[in-house]
Amino acid sequence: MKVSSFVALAAALAVLAPSGVAFAAGETAEKLFLEGRDAVRKGNDANGCPLFARADALESTFGTLTNLGECAERRSDWAEAWRRFSAASAKVGTDKDRSEYLRVRLAAVEPHLAIVTVVPSANTEPLREIAIDGAPTGTGAPVAVVPGPHVRRATFANGAEATLPEVAVAGTRPRWETPAAAAAVAAPHVAEKPVEVPRYRNPAKILLIAGGATALVRLVFGA
Repeated sequence: MKVSSFVALAAALAVLAPSGVAFAAGETAEKLFLEGRDAVRKGNDANGCPLFARADALESTFGTLTNLGECAERRSDWAEAWRRFSAASAKVGTDKDRSEYLRVRLAAVEPHLAIVTVVPSANTEPLREIAIDGAPTGTGAPVAVVPGPHVRRATFANGAEATLPEVAVAGTRPRWETPAAAAAVAAPHVAEKPVEVPRYRNPAKILLIAGGATALVRLVFGA
């Protein structure tokens, strides 16, 4: 594709409205999208980008996702831009121009990120959840993370957890194994503290004290 043609395509796709609207919520989404497009065209991302997000929440389309990716890219939120462009790629279908546009956009943001794929380790314990920095993720699907330290955590079906530190390097595509079950530490069980019941060693002394108190009351009040 020639540079001039790609620039024209980019300009068109950056403000592409959602299509296929066939219900009331979609009509509201289109209205929000158009308002967001007008704001962004005037250079007002502060108003326009949230409108794209509201439209996407009602009806997620190639247009809303692509524009949200552009918004994130302009504010240097590379991981969010990658996530939005990747989601938009799933809605491209057979449109080669849209596919090429997103390929270029992803290629522009990926050097700022590490694209991680989490793979299962050789353990037999069934997993309940896998997370990176507390955010649940799956195995086999790539995830974009910013360069720097991260923590991957596996929670097993028996409640045990295992964590391992990682350092992500920009421009790489590492494969991180889930922490092995052998490294898991079961969640500590905190026993309830029993209620202490006072105990007296000499019951006769209790009766003596009670009897003395009764005699004192009679003496004072003449009972």
